[in-house]
Amino acid sequence: MLRWCTRRVQRFLVSFVALATVFGSAPSTSGTTIRPRFWEELVFHADFVGIVECTTAGGVVARYKVVECWKGDLAPSTVISIRVPPDYWGPRFPVALCEEQYLVTAFKKPPSFKILSYTQHGPVPLWWRDIPADYSAPLFQGWAKLPLGNKLHGIDPFGPIDGDWKTLRRDFQEFTALPPSQQEARLLKRIAREYFTKSGEEKDEYFEARAAEVLGKLGRVDDVDDVLDELLRATQSDSTLLERRARGTLMRGGGSVTLKVLEAPDGPACALDKVKRDEICQQIRKRLTHSAPKPHPEKPEPTREKLDQLRASLTAEDPLAYIYEVCDILARYDPAPVARFLVQWENPCKSWSDDDERFGDEDLGYVIGSQFARNCGQDRVKNLRMLLTARDDYVRVAGATYLCFEDEREGIAHLKRFAELRGDPGVWAALDLARRGHKDFVSRALEALADVDHDIPWRGRTHRQSLQDRIKVLLSNSAEASGLPQPAPPTAPPADVHRYYADWWKAHREPITLSDPWFAVLAEQKVD
Repeated sequence: MLRWCTRRVQRFLVSFVALATVFGSAPSTSGTTIRPRFWEELVFHADFVGIVECTTAGGVVARYKVVECWKGDLAPSTVISIRVPPDYWGPRFPVALCEEQYLVTAFKKPPSFKILSYTQHGPVPLWWRDIPADYSAPLFQGWAKLPLGNKLHGIDPFGPIDGDWKTLRRDFQEFTALPPSQQEARLLKRIAREYFTKSGEEKDEYFEARAAEVLGKLGRVDDVDDVLDELLRATQSDSTLLERRARGTLMRGGGSVTLKVLEAPDGPACALDKVKRDEICQQIRKRLTHSAPKPHPEKPEPTREKLDQLRASLTAEDPLAYIYEVCDILARYDPAPVARFLVQWENPCKSWSDDDERFGDEDLGYVIGSQFARNCGQDRVKNLRMLLTARDDYVRVAGATYLCFEDEREGIAHLKRFAELRGDPGVWAALDLARRGHKDFVSRALEALADVDHDIPWRGRTHRQSLQDRIKVLLSNSAEASGLPQPAPPTAPPADVHRYYADWWKAHREPITLSDPWFAVLAEQKVD
C-alpha cells in the first residue's frame, strides 16, 4: 500500500509542478505558483462568450446550440461544435451530454495563453480521434456546467472568483457590454491588482509602497489611455520588482490599444527600453492573432538501425522498454514480429499491487493493442487476425475492434465472442457492438457503470471512467435521436447509477434506436 500511495503522490507532484510552470505568474523573485487566468482575461480574448446547450453528446468534441450569446455574432439556436481539451492527469475524455447547459468562453483558434499540460505518459487511444470543431476552450478553464454552485472553489473554470453564479453572470454581461477599449482598461487594472499586491516570499517594503501608489492612481482612472500612462510610468520605477511587474501586466493584459501606444514612434512608451518594448509587443501580437499551432512535421522514415533496435527489443530482457515506439514505428514498417510478440505477451501487472510506474497497470494491453492495430501498416487483416488469439484480453478486443474497419462482418463476429470476457475487455467489445446498433449488448456494456471494484488501479480506473462516459454518450445521443427522455441518473453511489441506467434501458429498449453520430467520421479515420 505504501508503494502504491508513494507513486500516486509522485504523479500528483509532477503534475502540480508542470501546472505551476505553465499557469505562469507575475515576474517575481518568488517561487512558481498556480495562477489561473482571470475571467476578464478569458472573456476579453474569447471569440464567443455565452451559454450553450448540448445537442449532440460527445467526448472532447460535442455539438451545441447557442442559448445566450454575450460576445460574438452567433444568433440563438445556432449550432456549433466545441472542443474541450483533455488532460492525461485530469479528464482524459471530457464529456457533454444532450440537454446539458454550459457557460463557455470559446476561441476559434486555441489562444496563445492557453494553459498547457506538459505532463506526459503513454498514448491515449481516444485522443487519436480527429473530429473538427468550430471553437475550442482553453485547458482547465473557460468551461463550466450549469447550474453552478453558490461558491466557486479551487482552480475555478473562470479564475479566482468571490461570489456566486448570479454575480458571475451579471459581471460577464456587464463586461461584454463595454466597448473593447474599456474592457482592455479593466483587464489591465485587474492584472495589476494581482501583480502589484504581493512582493513574494521575501517582504519588499519599498516595492509595496511604490506599488500601492500606482494602484491608488489606477483606481481613480477608467480610460485606457490613462491606465496605460500609469503602467508605463511604473516601467520607469526605481523599484526593479515594480518595473518587472508593470511590464508583465502589459504583456498579459495588453490589447490592440496597448499595442498601438507601444508602437507609436513618439508616444508615451518611448522611454521604455526598445528591447523590452519589442518583447511586450511580440507577446501581445501573438495573443491577438490567436496563431494556430504549427502542424506537426511528418515523421521521417526510421533508419534500418532504428528498426533493428526495435526488433531486438522484443526479445530483450525488458521487452517493454521500447514498447510504445515498437507499436508506433515498427508496426508501420514491419508489423509481423510485433503482432507475434503481442500474441504471446502477458501483462506482468495483474492487479494494483503490481503497478509498473513506466507503463501502467492491468489495462496496458488496451493501450499497446490499440496502438498497434491503428498503426499496422502492412497486411492489416492478417496481422489483426493474429491478435484475436492473444493471451491478453485487451489485445484480443483491440484486434477485433480494428478488424471491423477492414472486414466488418468478421470483426463483429469476434466482438460478439469477446463481449463474454470478464471485466473491461468484455465491456469494450459490447460497447463497440452497441455503437453499431446491436441492442443485445447494451446491458453488458452498462456493467461498467457499476464500478464496484475498488481495487481497480489509478490508471485502470481512468480507463473505466472513459468506458462509462462513452456509454453515457451513446445512450444520450440515442435518446435524442429517438425522441425519448434523456437519462437523469443519480450522482452516487455507483451501484445506484448502474441500477438507474439498467432500468432506463429496460424501459426504453424497444422504442429506442441506437445512434452514434460520430461513428461515420471515426470509421473513415479507422479509429475506435
